[in-house]
Amino acid sequence: MGPAVNELRELRRAIGLGQREFAELLSIPLETFRTLDSGRRVVSGAVLQRARVAVAHHARQHDPLPLQQLAGEFHVHIRTLQAAVRTGRLTAHFSVRSVFGRARRLATRGAGGLTSSAARSRGRRLPAIVLVRYKA
Repeated sequence: MGPAVNELRELRRAIGLGQREFAELLSIPLETFRTLDSGRRVVSGAVLQRARVAVAHHARQHDPLPLQQLAGEFHVHIRTLQAAVRTGRLTAHFSVRSVFGRARRLATRGAGGLTSSAARSRGRRLPAIVLVRYKA
């Protein structure tokens, strides 16, 4: 078992995915990934680089953000996201930190299917918002 195998396994464990999910993330067959993860096969530099990129992308997609910042990234008004929270199309989790006595709502950039009426009229589909709990 070389350092590349340990690094591949550590990358997978760092984002909390199982072998099946991580193999899908890297777009390689599950059995191939299992042999790489167990050390029975040498991990190529290309696979290791793809794993590093996938982990960085996964971390960015699941990083909790305030709704104001998320609205800016999606180029929609914050009220669009707030309305989605009120109607149940978007599940919000509140931070333990508050701003002027009000809890901050946090969301992630994760993939999904939230569409605003403005984006719909231009034929654009917004990325869905997957929310996670934020512990501070």
